[in-house]
Amino acid sequence: MKDKFYYGIPPKNDSYFCIGSIQYDGNWDVYFLVNAENTFWLNFKLVFNGKREHKANFWLAYNYDEQRFADNACYKALVKNYDDLIPKIIYFVNENKNCFNVAK
Repeated sequence: MKDKFYYGIPPKNDSYFCIGSIQYDGNWDVYFLVNAENTFWLNFKLVFNGKREHKANFWLAYNYDEQRFADNACYKALVKNYDDLIPKIIYFVNENKNCFNVAK
């Protein structure tokens, strides 16, 4: 059976911008969505810079008020495949929250 690989694909929407990268078995770029209507949820795409054996793109939402991720299919896949990456994402998001229009 042929090995299957997944590639990170940056968002094509101009409303997303790359704010930085997280180091975890390579570089994961973090693209935040500019969203003035919803100040409690930060929507972003986590994109691996290269190819992976498992999922390389995650559409995520993080709630600052409740300090948690939205429980969606991407988050469940992240927990299943890259559980050790989650604390790094939380740290990154909290360290960069002053760059965005979010509830503080």
